[in-house]
Amino acid sequence: MGPRCVQAAIKIYIETDEKLKPTPIKSHYSYNLRDVSKIVQGVMMAKKKSFTKREILLKLVTHEAQRVFKDRLIDEVDYKIFDDMLKKIVQSELNLSGEDLSEIFSEKGLIFCNFNMGENL
Repeated sequence: MGPRCVQAAIKIYIETDEKLKPTPIKSHYSYNLRDVSKIVQGVMMAKKKSFTKREILLKLVTHEAQRVFKDRLIDEVDYKIFDDMLKKIVQSELNLSGEDLSEIFSEKGLIFCNFNMGENL
């Protein structure tokens, strides 16, 4: 699923750049290819044994996309635009059409961290 996750990250970047343009109030809405690399770097920090199910990788990619792009957004309208776009891209790029993504996009939010816990990671 690695190459498909990278394709999804690139598409998230392209669509975010197209749909969420900078304005005088939102001048920090500027994106570049480093943002794609931040998503990939975040995923690469996880150890292989952490991925016991495919859903964990999907959650991690989604979490990293939200961390990189959604954390910049400042209002509910932009949050909704981004969330709808992210769901569509995850479904199309990762071949998940028809699958229930409610666990991946739950209201609880996604939380991953890189605390050094020794060999338990």
